[in-house]
Amino acid sequence: MKAVNIPKSISTSLILMNTRLPLVAIVLVMLLLIGCSENSDPTKNIRTNTVPPIEVEHVLSIFESDEDYINYTTTLITTPQGEIIFNDPDNHRLMVYGTDGQFRQQIGRSGSGPGEFLHLITIIMSPDGKLYVPDLRQARTTIFHKPDQEWIIDRVLTHTESGMYPQAVNGTDAVFRASLSQSPTPEVYTYKHWIASGSIEDDIELGPKIEVDDVTFLLTPSGDSFSMILVPYSTPTLTKTDNQGNLYMLKSGESVIRKYNAKMEVLDTIQIQLDPVPTTTAELDSALVRSNQSFHNLIISHFPTHKSLVVSFHVDDEGRYWLETNDSPKYVVLDSTGNPIGSFDVPEGLRFLHASQNRLYFTSSSSEPFRVDVYEAKW
Repeated sequence: MKAVNIPKSISTSLILMNTRLPLVAIVLVMLLLIGCSENSDPTKNIRTNTVPPIEVEHVLSIFESDEDYINYTTTLITTPQGEIIFNDPDNHRLMVYGTDGQFRQQIGRSGSGPGEFLHLITIIMSPDGKLYVPDLRQARTTIFHKPDQEWIIDRVLTHTESGMYPQAVNGTDAVFRASLSQSPTPEVYTYKHWIASGSIEDDIELGPKIEVDDVTFLLTPSGDSFSMILVPYSTPTLTKTDNQGNLYMLKSGESVIRKYNAKMEVLDTIQIQLDPVPTTTAELDSALVRSNQSFHNLIISHFPTHKSLVVSFHVDDEGRYWLETNDSPKYVVLDSTGNPIGSFDVPEGLRFLHASQNRLYFTSSSSEPFRVDVYEAKW
């Protein structure tokens, strides 16, 4: 468990987003889970091995070309026409592929000019078919549309606050997120983000901000800074968006997914009726072995009795919820009302990126060369 040194005042947008593959891999391994939410009813909860299995079949892999080195990706979307678009943070660009896995277009490059990027964080597809691509370092979001065969710039939004970026867009309504300015304290510290609806008709106009807990760290002083590691089996607040401009949020430590429109009005709530998986003494021992000795007492004091329910989740075009859990099988599918309808596994070492039209998109954090693996669910 590798400690990270940080200044005593820092934005979590930079901690969690401005990262290379090794830290991404560490964060993903550590995004395991803490306990069951107070609002779940344990008498109705189940384990994933009681959910009917579904078959998932590998149908396609996308590889980097000999001329294009891709280290990793953090976000992937698909368009209604089936294009596959993912970010290449190291090279500050988006890569576009067809449904057949063939390369179509590169969007952007490193730089500060029009259509150029310095810190890619996410990609949003709006209901009107436009791409919203925020750049944290340049405090702007570039909007692309596709009038013909290629994506071109439509307009640029200038962010009104440092570290903010859009998470969902529908017409002139949008939801933004950013880290609060905060100074962490030793031992246990939970970073907080704000989320707010806003208008993007001309410039960005934000509404009231909602404060949410994000990721929790263990911290030990190290000179003028801190060394920090994630609390074992903890998870941050998870958010996803769909192509209809809706935002889905699973707050840290909870078992309810809330669906919002782009005005941050609640449209639906889904209760995740899964039993939390207990942690073991062996897992505590493993966490201690992977960490610096300066963290051992903190890890022992704050090691959870249970893992949290969800590592990541995605929502497909039919409103189904695809959950990555700490159980076995690892993945479970809920229908639009929250009822479990299928479970499955994929090979170890794959990271879940996206779900759309029965296709599931994964990448490997350790493979050479880089690849995106596409699986199809057989119902």
